[in-house]
Amino acid sequence: MHELDVESSWRARLRGEEETDLDPAAYPTIGAVADHWQRDEAEMHRWLATLTDEELAAPPPREPDQSFPLWYYLVHVVSHGIQELEEAVVLLGPSGHAPRDLGFLDYADTTTH
Repeated sequence: MHELDVESSWRARLRGEEETDLDPAAYPTIGAVADHWQRDEAEMHRWLATLTDEELAAPPPREPDQSFPLWYYLVHVVSHGIQELEEAVVLLGPSGHAPRDLGFLDYADTTTH
């Protein structure tokens, strides 16, 4: 839930929109989270496909006084997701439920074949 909320909030912020926090109580099952995540990922892909080189090089609308270009923030969102994944692995490892095959190429193998 945390990572879904972070990605959704950052996308809204970087587009100049109002951010809203997701309510975990609205997602009683893993399936509900997965459904929202798929919709959110599709929206992220649609938005990224519209960005021009000029937009990526400029500060985001709600960060006009920052010197960072939009693409820095996008890298931040990705690296935050990687950090969260690492933390989940640390927490799940002792329980015997650590995920396997977490590398990007492992992911690519499951989505491109």
